[in-house]
Amino acid sequence: MRILVSGRDLPTMGGTLLRPAGPLPEAWLRLTDPEHTIPVLTDGPGTAALAFKVRPELPARFPYVVYAGGTLRRQAPRTAAMADPAGMESLLNCGARLVLCTEEAAAARGLTPEAMALAVAERPEDFRLVPCGVHVELAAGSPAFGLWIGDRFSDKKFPAGNVLLAE
Repeated sequence: MRILVSGRDLPTMGGTLLRPAGPLPEAWLRLTDPEHTIPVLTDGPGTAALAFKVRPELPARFPYVVYAGGTLRRQAPRTAAMADPAGMESLLNCGARLVLCTEEAAAARGLTPEAMALAVAERPEDFRLVPCGVHVELAAGSPAFGLWIGDRFSDKKFPAGNVLLAE
């Protein structure tokens, strides 16, 4: 399996960094073997959300897509996902087998979300992947605008789990 890291250049992370070359990195457009590729998203949903709109066949062909960051806590600091809530909602519903490595799950393992995401991509069997419904609050003017809303710890469940939470 090949790991592609899309986002910040993190010296501690392996894989091949997809550096932006305009609005959409060329590597996303040239990708010919998604069945043998695991994207690890480390700096927000924008690049992948755009790639999946341009190449809508990609999401379902990846074994899974790993997203580093975000939180299901109520009082959340601003994150890259919150800077692009529509992009995050698009990513959550693109049809990819999306694995979220949240800040709280990473902290519980003594890792950063980025390090946990890479570990999940390399050895998913070392993690418990829990189905969960997650959406982004998009109502303008809502105090929760941009926050993730998940049903992992709630009695009220979304109709279908659209992500896997890595724990």
